[in-house]
Amino acid sequence: MTLTAPFRSLAAVASRLPFHLNETKKVNATFRHWRRDDDDEAKYHVDLWTYCFIRRYFLIKFTRDALYNNAADMDALIEQAYVKVEDHQASVSDTTRYASWVSVMCKHAYLNYRRNVPSVVSIDQDDGLNLQGDSLEALHDAAMVHEGLRRAIERLPEFSREIAYLRFIENASYQDIARRMDKPLPIVRSYVNKAMVKLRSDPVFLAYLGRN
Repeated sequence: MTLTAPFRSLAAVASRLPFHLNETKKVNATFRHWRRDDDDEAKYHVDLWTYCFIRRYFLIKFTRDALYNNAADMDALIEQAYVKVEDHQASVSDTTRYASWVSVMCKHAYLNYRRNVPSVVSIDQDDGLNLQGDSLEALHDAAMVHEGLRRAIERLPEFSREIAYLRFIENASYQDIARRMDKPLPIVRSYVNKAMVKLRSDPVFLAYLGRN
């Protein structure tokens, strides 16, 4: 499977870890080791895992929900969440649940963000094309869904393919798409809606979601 650039670059950074992002027992053990022994190498691995997990969390969230805000919003959220986690690491009382604690911190940051932005129509709204829950396993599987979405977009009619890619993969706003494609805003919205209809019924994409 070929991952798109953001996931590919994240995978390259995560490859420096001595364990997989989803190996929570090892993450927690490394966190305990750092807290108990003040070990510099353990701290490095904890911080690297934390950054990779947070970045993956928001990459998947923004891909899934196709928020119209640009990538700067996502980058700001990643930075804010990481700083908040780092500031409160030493106060985590249950060192056996560090990974879950980071996941909860990400979830709260994302929910706070969504409360402050206008809601938009997502390709997974209402019809069940959603990623189930915020578990580490679901986040891991979502990378495959992202790839399935990219491939489904490639099967769209040519007139809507580029617009769908900008909207759902790059998270570009309608206004930005209209400017880049030199098309009226109503036309852009119409193309996006037509693309959503086709994506929701794409059998291969549904297979990636386990709904075939």
